[in-house]
Amino acid sequence: MAAQVALLNVAIADRAINTDGMTVGDVAQQVLDSVRHVADERGSSSADRRGRTGDNLDRQVVVIGARATGCSTIGFGLARASWSAGVRTGFADVDQLSFCRTVTRPSLRDLGLGLNNVVTLRTVFAAHGAERFVVNGHPRDARQLDVLRHDHINTLVVRLRASPDSIKRHIRSRLGGDGAARLIGDDLAGATPQHQDEVRLAALQEQALMDEANVGDLVLDVDGSSVDELVAAIAAEAWQ
Repeated sequence: MAAQVALLNVAIADRAINTDGMTVGDVAQQVLDSVRHVADERGSSSADRRGRTGDNLDRQVVVIGARATGCSTIGFGLARASWSAGVRTGFADVDQLSFCRTVTRPSLRDLGLGLNNVVTLRTVFAAHGAERFVVNGHPRDARQLDVLRHDHINTLVVRLRASPDSIKRHIRSRLGGDGAARLIGDDLAGATPQHQDEVRLAALQEQALMDEANVGDLVLDVDGSSVDELVAAIAAEAWQ
């Protein structure tokens, strides 16, 4: 209780909501109303936000690949290695910033929303002194990656590749809710064998299309390498 009172005396939020006696839906509605109110007051568009990246950020690394190639694991590992080295580093997962489900849009994720949210978050990190920014996710082509390159920041796009056996193994490792499967919306947690096969085939098709389009500045095969080895290889290229 003392900690709660102390927080109320510090201006760390635009609005405080008392949740006593309220349902989850009631609280969510108040949060939505607050977001709309703040957005109207500030009048900031995504294009405006892109123009305010700041001067601190000198390198952005984007880790991409087809599903189940290890983007989340390697992306977070790269950010963690940078933190351990004492460098102020921002990190964002495109998928986790892409949630958008409405009555008219039943899909859980909207990649365009996620990419724009990453651009906004990057601006916030830069304004708070970040020197590096690490992003992981599944942009599939140069047009989508151009959203992240918009500010002409020094950007390295690393694309991960995996063999069919590795993709199958990565999918099976997420069935029990370990690792990335703990994230909201992961359809591989407890997936049926049929759905596992569908995801695997879709990942292989997506990887083939990315190979054909030659997407990425640096392409790394994950087979036969540990997470630490892959992170070290990217760091050697990215932070030199």
